[in-house]
Amino acid sequence: MDDTFVMLSAWRRTDATSPTRDRLAHAYADAAVSITITSMTDMLSFFVGAFTTFPCVRIFCLYTGASVFTVYFFHITFFGACMAYAGNAEENNRHGVLCIPVTPRSEAGNRSIVYRLFCAGGISRVDPKNKKDNADHCIMKFFGNQWSRLLNIPAIKVLVIMVFLAYLAMALFGLQKLQEGLERKRLSRDDSYSVQFYNMEEEYFRQFPYKVQVVINGDLDYSDKLVQEGLDKLLDELEEDEMIAESFYTESWLRQWLSFVKLNSEYLEIDVSNKQSFIDSLREYFLVGEENEDALDIRFDANYTKITASRFFVQVANVTSLNDDRRIMEFARRIADKSTFNVTVFHPYFIFFDQVC
Repeated sequence: MDDTFVMLSAWRRTDATSPTRDRLAHAYADAAVSITITSMTDMLSFFVGAFTTFPCVRIFCLYTGASVFTVYFFHITFFGACMAYAGNAEENNRHGVLCIPVTPRSEAGNRSIVYRLFCAGGISRVDPKNKKDNADHCIMKFFGNQWSRLLNIPAIKVLVIMVFLAYLAMALFGLQKLQEGLERKRLSRDDSYSVQFYNMEEEYFRQFPYKVQVVINGDLDYSDKLVQEGLDKLLDELEEDEMIAESFYTESWLRQWLSFVKLNSEYLEIDVSNKQSFIDSLREYFLVGEENEDALDIRFDANYTKITASRFFVQVANVTSLNDDRRIMEFARRIADKSTFNVTVFHPYFIFFDQVC
């Protein structure tokens, strides 16, 4: 719509007595450069967003950039043709809706008030320069006569400068307070129950907000002391961060199982010396019962001859902002990347934290 108004404004500034071809040429020369620059900058801005890693943002930017290009193309082609069609009708003093010849305002004094209000218009053939037929639009008159004079008053000039400086100061102050990221509640409607949930979570549960899954993939021999020490070291490295709670809050089935074996070795004949006996003893003594939570953290193959994947949980604590959340996510990923095991750290909230990376 902005391009439409720019082109129509340029058309109104042309000489109404000139042929349509000349008026359209002058209108394009006046408006086409401006709408081209604004359209190109808009397209560039959106197409830059197409390189983001977020699929939803990438799709939005691609479609919007293509839409801006389509609108621009139609403005310099189809809309110009419509202006030429309307210009021919205007040149022949035809009504804009009924397309019938009408009488100019300067010659319609003897016609009814209804005709003068809704039908009269165009340029007089006898007196084409008549001011009554070439009157400026009321908005053009206001900005050209009253508003421009107002802005030329010295006191108003000073006031405008002071208001701009105040705005600039507030903008700079706001930039200092600006934070990256998007709060989860901003993704929901204002009347959604999820907004209340996020607010309550933010107020009462920020000390221990969520647990990060540490998933170990691959066929590992968990009976091997080196594997056990390596996994324990991995959890120790995660727990070293100040925003990861101490080991008391870490959920590790392996630590619990080895502790169980150590405490009950005198009473139970638990054999964990090799891979198969480790798995058999684990299933017999530790993963018993249908409601066993640790059973959800261990995946066996179909024959129960190996552990194909397992997971642990570390507790995040005392985060105060989205930047803290992002730092925890990046820290956990760095620890996982440098590990000798095939480690994946994940939490559903990570999709929100990724946007500020």
